[in-house]
Amino acid sequence: MVLWPGYCTTHVFITEDDVKKARAAHPEAIVMAHPECTEPVKAVSDKLFSTGQMLKFAKQSDVKSFIIATETGIIHSLKKENPGKSFTL
Repeated sequence: MVLWPGYCTTHVFITEDDVKKARAAHPEAIVMAHPECTEPVKAVSDKLFSTGQMLKFAKQSDVKSFIIATETGIIHSLKKENPGKSFTL
């Protein structure tokens, strides 16, 4: 029995406006969003990745700046694995 569709509070609190403001502050950055984000956030993002895919993409990419739309806990791993790159929430 499904009583409600459920959602992840972290991803619901990230807004389209948050992403647009981050992009304005970091126009060179690629926006990576988690697929559980809202449709408006996904629409203004460059890439939709799982957490593992974000880690892999950031490591393999020549891009040096990223905006991350997911849980804050991933930032530590991203910075640790990519010391020459910047990550913004």
